[in-house]
Amino acid sequence: MCLATGFSSLGTISARLIAKFSGYKYLSKKTVITLILSVLINLPSIYWFGIIGASISTLMTEFLSLTILNYFFNRKLILRSHLFTLFGGKITPSK
Repeated sequence: MCLATGFSSLGTISARLIAKFSGYKYLSKKTVITLILSVLINLPSIYWFGIIGASISTLMTEFLSLTILNYFFNRKLILRSHLFTLFGGKITPSK
C-alpha cells in the first residue's frame, strides 16, 4: 500500500501539470476511465484474493493512472516528463 500511495502522490503532480496546460476536460475523462478500470480490476481481485487482491489491484490502478492514462495528453507531455525525471536531459516539444 505504501507503493500505491507513492504512485497516487506522483499522480497528483502529473494532474497539476496537465491542469497547467488546460487539460481539465482530459482529466475529467481520465477520472471516469480510472474509476471504471478500478472497479473492473478490484472486484475479481478482492473476490479471489481478499485483502491482498485489494492492495495489488489498487497498486495496479494507481500505476495505470499515473503512467499510461496520462501519456495520451498533449503529445505525450507526461511521458516526456517521466523520461526526463528517470534519465535526465532536456524536455523538448514533440514535432
